[in-house]
Amino acid sequence: MKESSCKGIFGTMFGHKFRARYSTTKSASKPGSVDGSNFIMSTDMPQIIESTREVTSTYEHDVCVRCGEVR
Repeated sequence: MKESSCKGIFGTMFGHKFRARYSTTKSASKPGSVDGSNFIMSTDMPQIIESTREVTSTYEHDVCVRCGEVR
């Protein structure tokens, strides 16, 4: 498979510069994962709940940061 040449000044001189791109999703909060000793009923409740969520990253594809080509 022949790779196309990268466009632009730096692309012509140095070629493609691929970087991985990921999508992220947040899972539902996990009940009971907040330490009881630090649990305070206050206006910080949304931040406490948000901090218990797990973030999952999924690989999508590589993108050239110079010309935008996807592989």
